[in-house]
Amino acid sequence: MRKKILIIFVLAVLFFEGASAQQKKKGEELSIEWPAEYNWKVIQRTETSEKKAVIIIPGNETPRTATIIGTIAAYSNLKPGNLDSIIALYRSGIDSGTVLTVLERGDSTEKPWVIFKTETPVTNKYPIAESDLYYVRQGEYALFENYVAIKKPLMDAEFTEKWIKILKTAKIMMQ
Repeated sequence: MRKKILIIFVLAVLFFEGASAQQKKKGEELSIEWPAEYNWKVIQRTETSEKKAVIIIPGNETPRTATIIGTIAAYSNLKPGNLDSIIALYRSGIDSGTVLTVLERGDSTEKPWVIFKTETPVTNKYPIAESDLYYVRQGEYALFENYVAIKKPLMDAEFTEKWIKILKTAKIMMQ
């Protein structure tokens, strides 16, 4: 019997220049094991000098009908400092009506991380409710962000527990 294969989406190796022109380029990447059951497909890639991102959806869905959306992103040279600063950065970007709840955090690791959810009900500004579960990790040269989004105003405990385990498979590797 064939073993369940986990699809690993790895951000392309990220190269960031240091302050000195003499400094050797260093690569940093984030990988995560996305469940194969969704047969993921890439629907968008973004690459600027500040951000690299990949958006994925289940293979049998369209962007309009997607029941779940996954995003892997890296923001170059963004170092908010500590987890409280990272959380504050995200809190400052949410609209009224959206609730941000911190679920887990890893302050004592070399590369701190936080898992939180945002839940947005239907409003005049947002005709479709959305909930997002984020895994944000500070790297040496970038701030990494993985999240899954669903079109519901609240995220149930079963979904949250399942996806926290998946998001925590993310690893930062140096090249």
